[in-house]
Amino acid sequence: MKTIIKTALATAVVATFPALAENNLTSVPDKPNIIIMLADDIGYADPGFRGSGIETPSLDSLAKEGMTLDRFYTAPICSPTRAALMTGRDPMRLGVAYSVLLPWDSGGVHTDEHFMPESFQAAGYQTAMFGKWHLGHSQQVFHPNERW
Repeated sequence: MKTIIKTALATAVVATFPALAENNLTSVPDKPNIIIMLADDIGYADPGFRGSGIETPSLDSLAKEGMTLDRFYTAPICSPTRAALMTGRDPMRLGVAYSVLLPWDSGGVHTDEHFMPESFQAAGYQTAMFGKWHLGHSQQVFHPNERW
């Protein structure tokens, strides 16, 4: 069943983005595909798979076929949560515990910090990030493409 789902997903991606067909996405990979989603402004009990009355069929399907991380504790704002997820460290130690890193702020998560995509790449994965960053903007060294 999982092979069928992987193949169907890869086929859907290639159908949507034909240029990706060159990367042979229709073959089933030796390693599982890993997608980590972080959503702002959603409560723990809001998705349907947690028993909510809110209909979230796509999230419910992903949770059923994959896994959910239910022991990751978040901060009430995005930068500390993202920093903790990307580094595995407490945002207090990273200097981003109390506010969002805004585009005009001069700081960011220190460049010596090891980010999760580095571990995935060391294990042979290709990585990508979509969405907002909020881990440092004003200096090029803090931008996502500079981090791995």
